[in-house]
Amino acid sequence: MTENGDASKNWVCRDNHFSLMLGLFNSGWATLELTTDFAIYKFLGVTPLQAHLITGGLVFGRRAKLLADLVGRSDHPKKKEILATFQAVRSNNKRDVFAHSYIWSNSRIVRFIERPAGGNEATAKAHDFTLAEFEKHVSDFADKCVAFYSALGCTYEEVQAFGDAALSLDRKAKRSPGNPTSNS
Repeated sequence: MTENGDASKNWVCRDNHFSLMLGLFNSGWATLELTTDFAIYKFLGVTPLQAHLITGGLVFGRRAKLLADLVGRSDHPKKKEILATFQAVRSNNKRDVFAHSYIWSNSRIVRFIERPAGGNEATAKAHDFTLAEFEKHVSDFADKCVAFYSALGCTYEEVQAFGDAALSLDRKAKRSPGNPTSNS
């Protein structure tokens, strides 16, 4: 307990460094999603708008399978490296655990309580991390993301332009272009 009796002030999940690491993981995941969609665009050889129409609304698992299939069937000179780094970043990243679990903490650990959907029985699994273990997990994930990005050989500007092209999907007119006409 602290002086005022509030032990929660020492919880790992209330540590600023934990919050920073969780934020870094989430921003890294968002960047991985963008990079994955960019790679799909490049391997399909379509326009950015077409790629956004194809990938928009698809869960990551389906996009990951699509990309792995596209790369695997390509004659890209770095095919093996791209597939290996993409598989590495997808393996054991715990994104669903961090995004959808209950969180519990004390002064030593933070626990993510995963309750997976599906199956015939309700289940739960604890994923415990000390602050140092969580930091290492996030750091390893970031390194794997960078390796995938590097294997693709893309530039920041290319990926940024592709991401910005998603805004062209917004077809909502700010105002009507003119008076409506009748075909009757």
